[in-house]
Amino acid sequence: MFARLRDSLARFMMGRYGMDTLNRVLFAASMVLYFINLLAGSVTLVLLEMVMLWWMFFRFLSRNTNKRSAENYKFMVFFGRVKKWILLQKNKIKYRKTHVYRACPSCKTVLRLPRKKGEHQVKCPGCSSVFRVKV
Repeated sequence: MFARLRDSLARFMMGRYGMDTLNRVLFAASMVLYFINLLAGSVTLVLLEMVMLWWMFFRFLSRNTNKRSAENYKFMVFFGRVKKWILLQKNKIKYRKTHVYRACPSCKTVLRLPRKKGEHQVKCPGCSSVFRVKV
């Protein structure tokens, strides 16, 4: 009985997109909104939850795998930038006593420099430009 159910489910899902990172984030965000809504009791939150869940299931069951894959790639690029920014902020707090963070004037790469008083000459590893930094 379970084997037939598993086989019919496998036939149904054949050619469908399935779960990816964007779907997981949509599901997690809708669950967070659900628990916030338990406290707040807002109709707007319920509608937002439903839209997110509908979008997740639409993507999950979609047969247009190229388009869903492109959506996920764009999300991962955006999410990667956000993740990198959050990590930078965390490290700025963690190493605030021993290091200082400065941006390269040419390429805007953020450099972690040792906290030594005075004016120093720094070479950017990204673009090899040399600039002066006062710490």
